[in-house]
Amino acid sequence: MKRLPIALLATAALSGAASLQAQSFNYADRDLMLVFAQTGSPNLEVDIGSVLNYVNAAPGTILNITQYTVSQLNSAYPGLGNLNFAVIGAVRPGAGDATYPQNTLWLTAPRANVNTTALPWVSKSNSGQSIVSSTINGIAGNGSIAGAKPWSAGTALNPISNTSTAVIIPSSDPNSYTQLAGLVGNLNNTFGQGSIENTTPSVFSGLIRSDFYQMVPGSGNGVLKGFFDFHSDGTTTFTAVPEPGSVALLLGGLGLLFWAVRRSQPRVSADLSK
Repeated sequence: MKRLPIALLATAALSGAASLQAQSFNYADRDLMLVFAQTGSPNLEVDIGSVLNYVNAAPGTILNITQYTVSQLNSAYPGLGNLNFAVIGAVRPGAGDATYPQNTLWLTAPRANVNTTALPWVSKSNSGQSIVSSTINGIAGNGSIAGAKPWSAGTALNPISNTSTAVIIPSSDPNSYTQLAGLVGNLNNTFGQGSIENTTPSVFSGLIRSDFYQMVPGSGNGVLKGFFDFHSDGTTTFTAVPEPGSVALLLGGLGLLFWAVRRSQPRVSADLSK
Protein backbone atom coordinates (compact mmCIF):
# COMPACT_ATOMS: atom_id res chain seq x y z
CA MET A 1 0.00 0.00 0.00
CA LYS A 2 1.32 3.42 -0.94
CA ARG A 3 1.93 5.62 2.08
CA LEU A 4 0.97 9.26 2.03
CA PRO A 5 3.48 11.83 3.35
CA ILE A 6 2.85 12.86 6.96
CA ALA A 7 2.49 16.49 5.91
CA LEU A 8 -0.27 15.55 3.47
CA LEU A 9 -2.05 13.50 6.12
CA ALA A 10 -1.83 16.40 8.53
CA THR A 11 -3.24 18.77 5.92
CA ALA A 12 -6.13 16.40 5.24
CA ALA A 13 -6.85 16.07 8.95
CA LEU A 14 -6.90 19.82 9.40
CA SER A 15 -9.14 20.20 6.37
CA GLY A 16 -11.56 17.65 7.75
CA ALA A 17 -11.61 19.35 11.13
CA ALA A 18 -12.21 22.71 9.48
CA SER A 19 -15.12 21.31 7.49
CA LEU A 20 -16.75 20.13 10.72
CA GLN A 21 -16.39 23.64 12.13
CA ALA A 22 -17.32 25.45 8.92
CA GLN A 23 -20.21 27.87 9.17
CA SER A 24 -23.36 26.17 7.99
CA PHE A 25 -26.05 28.67 8.99
CA ASN A 26 -26.52 30.71 5.83
CA TYR A 27 -28.31 33.81 7.07
CA ALA A 28 -27.99 36.76 4.65
CA ASP A 29 -29.02 40.41 4.73
CA ARG A 30 -32.83 40.82 4.78
CA ASP A 31 -33.54 37.19 5.56
CA LEU A 32 -36.27 36.48 8.09
CA MET A 33 -35.68 34.51 11.28
CA LEU A 34 -38.35 32.23 12.73
CA VAL A 35 -37.53 31.63 16.39
CA PHE A 36 -38.95 29.18 18.93
CA ALA A 37 -38.40 29.29 22.69
CA GLN A 38 -39.74 27.36 25.65
CA THR A 39 -38.81 27.62 29.32
CA GLY A 40 -36.11 25.10 30.21
CA SER A 41 -35.44 24.13 26.58
CA PRO A 42 -33.09 25.33 23.82
CA ASN A 43 -33.95 27.78 21.07
CA LEU A 44 -34.75 26.58 17.56
CA GLU A 45 -33.70 29.41 15.24
CA VAL A 46 -34.62 29.15 11.56
CA ASP A 47 -33.57 31.22 8.54
CA ILE A 48 -36.75 31.18 6.43
CA GLY A 49 -35.24 33.06 3.49
CA SER A 50 -35.47 36.52 1.98
CA VAL A 51 -38.20 38.82 3.23
CA LEU A 52 -38.99 39.57 -0.44
CA ASN A 53 -40.45 36.07 -0.79
CA TYR A 54 -43.09 37.09 1.74
CA VAL A 55 -43.80 40.79 1.20
CA ASN A 56 -44.00 40.34 -2.59
CA ALA A 57 -46.21 37.24 -2.50
CA ALA A 58 -49.54 37.61 -4.30
CA PRO A 59 -52.51 38.08 -1.94
CA GLY A 60 -53.94 34.74 -0.93
CA THR A 61 -50.67 32.88 -1.51
CA ILE A 62 -49.93 30.32 1.21
CA LEU A 63 -46.24 29.50 1.74
CA ASN A 64 -45.16 26.41 3.65
CA ILE A 65 -42.12 27.04 5.83
CA THR A 66 -39.79 24.20 4.86
CA GLN A 67 -36.50 25.43 6.34
CA TYR A 68 -36.92 23.33 9.47
CA THR A 69 -38.35 19.87 10.09
CA VAL A 70 -40.78 18.56 12.66
CA SER A 71 -37.98 16.20 13.73
CA GLN A 72 -35.85 19.22 14.66
CA LEU A 73 -38.76 20.74 16.57
CA ASN A 74 -39.40 17.50 18.46
CA SER A 75 -35.70 17.19 19.22
CA ALA A 76 -35.65 20.63 20.81
CA TYR A 77 -38.91 20.44 22.79
CA PRO A 78 -40.61 17.73 24.88
CA GLY A 79 -43.99 19.02 23.75
CA LEU A 80 -45.54 21.91 21.82
CA GLY A 81 -47.50 23.36 24.71
CA ASN A 82 -46.34 26.72 26.13
CA LEU A 83 -44.07 27.22 23.13
CA ASN A 84 -43.26 30.78 22.00
CA PHE A 85 -42.71 31.70 18.37
CA ALA A 86 -41.97 34.89 16.50
CA VAL A 87 -40.69 36.06 13.11
CA ILE A 88 -38.16 38.89 12.95
CA GLY A 89 -36.28 40.74 10.23
CA ALA A 90 -34.56 44.08 9.68
CA VAL A 91 -32.45 46.05 7.24
CA ARG A 92 -29.21 46.54 9.11
CA PRO A 93 -27.76 50.03 9.53
CA GLY A 94 -25.96 51.20 6.41
CA ALA A 95 -27.55 48.57 4.14
CA GLY A 96 -30.76 50.26 3.04
CA ASP A 97 -32.10 51.40 -0.33
CA ALA A 98 -34.94 53.54 -1.67
CA THR A 99 -37.56 50.83 -1.17
CA TYR A 100 -36.39 49.51 2.19
CA PRO A 101 -34.28 52.11 4.02
CA GLN A 102 -31.86 51.12 6.75
CA ASN A 103 -33.60 50.00 9.94
CA THR A 104 -36.79 48.92 8.22
CA LEU A 105 -38.34 46.29 10.50
CA TRP A 106 -40.51 43.22 9.94
CA LEU A 107 -42.09 41.78 13.08
CA THR A 108 -44.95 39.53 14.08
CA ALA A 109 -47.81 40.71 16.29
CA PRO A 110 -49.66 37.88 18.07
CA ARG A 111 -53.41 37.58 17.67
CA ALA A 112 -55.46 36.98 20.80
CA ASN A 113 -58.12 35.46 18.54
CA VAL A 114 -57.18 33.83 15.23
CA ASN A 115 -60.07 35.63 13.49
CA THR A 116 -59.24 39.12 14.77
CA THR A 117 -56.30 41.06 13.34
CA ALA A 118 -53.81 42.30 15.91
CA LEU A 119 -53.35 46.02 16.42
CA PRO A 120 -50.55 47.21 14.12
CA TRP A 121 -47.09 48.05 15.33
CA VAL A 122 -46.20 51.71 14.79
CA SER A 123 -43.26 53.00 12.77
CA LYS A 124 -40.69 55.07 14.65
CA SER A 125 -37.87 57.33 13.56
CA ASN A 126 -34.74 55.97 11.95
CA SER A 127 -32.82 56.37 15.18
CA GLY A 128 -35.69 54.87 17.16
CA GLN A 129 -35.67 51.72 15.03
CA SER A 130 -31.89 51.48 14.76
CA ILE A 131 -31.42 49.74 18.11
CA VAL A 132 -34.17 47.23 17.28
CA SER A 133 -32.54 46.53 13.91
CA SER A 134 -29.17 46.02 15.58
CA THR A 135 -30.70 43.59 18.08
CA ILE A 136 -32.34 41.54 15.32
CA ASN A 137 -29.14 41.36 13.29
CA GLY A 138 -27.28 40.46 16.48
CA ILE A 139 -29.62 37.50 17.06
CA ALA A 140 -28.83 36.26 13.56
CA GLY A 141 -25.13 37.02 14.04
CA ASN A 142 -25.18 39.21 10.96
CA GLY A 143 -22.06 41.36 11.28
CA SER A 144 -21.65 40.60 14.98
CA ILE A 145 -19.45 38.32 17.06
CA ALA A 146 -22.44 36.66 18.77
CA GLY A 147 -25.61 35.09 17.44
CA ALA A 148 -26.65 32.15 15.31
CA LYS A 149 -23.99 32.47 12.59
CA PRO A 150 -20.97 32.58 14.95
CA TRP A 151 -22.46 29.74 17.02
CA SER A 152 -22.88 27.67 13.88
CA ALA A 153 -19.35 28.45 12.76
CA GLY A 154 -17.92 27.14 16.03
CA THR A 155 -20.08 24.03 16.28
CA ALA A 156 -19.78 20.71 14.46
CA LEU A 157 -22.27 20.23 11.66
CA ASN A 158 -25.27 18.13 12.64
CA PRO A 159 -28.34 17.21 10.57
CA ILE A 160 -30.60 18.09 13.51
CA SER A 161 -28.94 20.87 15.50
CA ASN A 162 -26.71 22.71 13.01
CA THR A 163 -27.83 22.93 9.38
CA SER A 164 -27.78 25.59 6.69
CA THR A 165 -31.23 26.87 7.68
CA ALA A 166 -31.81 25.82 11.30
CA VAL A 167 -29.81 25.70 14.53
CA ILE A 168 -30.72 24.46 18.00
CA ILE A 169 -28.85 26.57 20.56
CA PRO A 170 -29.01 26.01 24.33
CA SER A 171 -30.99 28.88 25.83
CA SER A 172 -28.19 29.49 28.35
CA ASP A 173 -25.64 30.02 25.57
CA PRO A 174 -24.71 33.70 25.03
CA ASN A 175 -25.36 33.25 21.29
CA SER A 176 -28.97 32.15 21.78
CA TYR A 177 -32.15 34.06 21.03
CA THR A 178 -33.11 33.91 24.71
CA GLN A 179 -29.89 35.56 25.85
CA LEU A 180 -29.86 38.19 23.09
CA ALA A 181 -33.59 38.98 23.00
CA GLY A 182 -34.60 38.44 26.62
CA LEU A 183 -37.49 36.54 28.15
CA VAL A 184 -40.47 38.82 27.58
CA GLY A 185 -40.66 39.05 23.78
CA ASN A 186 -39.61 42.68 23.38
CA LEU A 187 -36.16 42.15 21.88
CA ASN A 188 -34.19 42.88 25.03
CA ASN A 189 -36.28 45.97 25.84
CA THR A 190 -35.40 47.64 22.53
CA PHE A 191 -38.94 47.27 21.12
CA GLY A 192 -41.24 49.19 23.40
CA GLN A 193 -44.62 48.38 21.86
CA GLY A 194 -45.31 44.92 23.28
CA SER A 195 -44.35 41.29 22.79
CA ILE A 196 -43.67 40.01 19.29
CA GLU A 197 -44.02 36.41 20.50
CA ASN A 198 -47.11 34.22 20.35
CA THR A 199 -47.51 31.35 22.81
CA THR A 200 -49.30 28.06 22.38
CA PRO A 201 -51.69 26.94 25.14
CA SER A 202 -50.51 24.22 27.52
CA VAL A 203 -52.77 21.76 25.68
CA PHE A 204 -52.28 22.73 22.05
CA SER A 205 -54.51 21.81 19.14
CA GLY A 206 -55.37 23.65 15.94
CA LEU A 207 -53.20 26.72 15.38
CA ILE A 208 -52.08 30.08 16.70
CA ARG A 209 -51.74 33.08 14.40
CA SER A 210 -49.49 36.15 14.32
CA ASP A 211 -49.83 39.07 11.94
CA PHE A 212 -46.75 40.19 10.04
CA TYR A 213 -46.08 43.94 9.89
CA GLN A 214 -43.58 46.02 7.95
CA MET A 215 -42.35 49.25 9.56
CA VAL A 216 -40.37 51.66 7.38
CA PRO A 217 -38.77 54.35 9.58
CA GLY A 218 -41.07 57.32 9.89
CA SER A 219 -44.50 57.56 11.48
CA GLY A 220 -47.89 55.93 11.27
CA ASN A 221 -49.02 52.35 11.50
CA GLY A 222 -46.98 49.51 10.07
CA VAL A 223 -48.25 47.79 6.93
CA LEU A 224 -49.85 44.36 7.28
CA LYS A 225 -48.19 41.95 4.85
CA GLY A 226 -49.81 38.70 5.93
CA PHE A 227 -49.88 36.31 8.85
CA PHE A 228 -47.95 33.31 10.12
CA ASP A 229 -49.76 30.26 11.47
CA PHE A 230 -48.08 27.75 13.75
CA HIS A 231 -49.98 24.47 13.67
CA SER A 232 -50.24 21.78 16.32
CA ASP A 233 -48.57 19.29 13.96
CA GLY A 234 -45.40 21.38 14.25
CA THR A 235 -45.59 23.06 10.84
CA THR A 236 -45.67 26.78 10.04
CA THR A 237 -47.32 28.58 7.12
CA PHE A 238 -47.47 32.16 5.85
CA THR A 239 -50.50 33.65 4.11
CA ALA A 240 -50.09 36.88 2.14
CA VAL A 241 -52.83 39.52 2.32
CA PRO A 242 -53.47 42.59 0.14
CA GLU A 243 -52.21 45.90 1.46
CA PRO A 244 -54.93 48.19 2.87
CA GLY A 245 -54.44 50.65 0.00
CA SER A 246 -55.09 47.88 -2.51
CA VAL A 247 -58.28 46.91 -0.70
CA ALA A 248 -59.47 50.53 -0.72
CA LEU A 249 -58.78 50.81 -4.46
CA LEU A 250 -60.64 47.56 -5.10
CA LEU A 251 -63.66 48.67 -3.10
CA GLY A 252 -63.58 52.06 -4.79
CA GLY A 253 -63.44 50.43 -8.20
CA LEU A 254 -66.37 48.16 -7.38
CA GLY A 255 -68.33 51.19 -6.20
CA LEU A 256 -67.68 53.04 -9.45
CA LEU A 257 -68.63 49.95 -11.46
CA PHE A 258 -71.92 49.62 -9.55
CA TRP A 259 -72.63 53.32 -10.09
CA ALA A 260 -71.91 53.01 -13.83
CA VAL A 261 -74.20 50.01 -14.16
CA ARG A 262 -76.99 51.84 -12.35
CA ARG A 263 -76.53 54.89 -14.61
CA SER A 264 -76.67 52.76 -17.75
CA GLN A 265 -80.00 51.17 -16.85
CA PRO A 266 -83.07 52.81 -18.54
CA ARG A 267 -85.46 54.49 -16.22
CA VAL A 268 -89.06 53.21 -16.26
CA SER A 269 -91.73 55.70 -15.21
CA ALA A 270 -95.04 54.48 -13.98
CA ASP A 271 -98.26 55.88 -15.52
CA LEU A 272 -100.27 56.87 -12.46
CA SER A 273 -103.23 58.17 -14.50
CA LYS A 274 -104.61 54.69 -15.13
